[in-house]
Amino acid sequence: MASKWVSRKLVVAVTAVIAEVVVGLGGSPELASELSLAIAGIASAYLIGQSAVDARK
Repeated sequence: MASKWVSRKLVVAVTAVIAEVVVGLGGSPELASELSLAIAGIASAYLIGQSAVDARK
């Protein structure tokens, strides 16, 4: 059970959510939009890739 709370996927997901909130609270709407898409894309790609690796184990 403890390993679920320190998994890399969870850490990346939480970091992405925190980054999205920080970006949303500051900066111009254009910058927030660009950074939000970049952060979401990177986090999604990592989570999907890591899930595929985990599924093969």
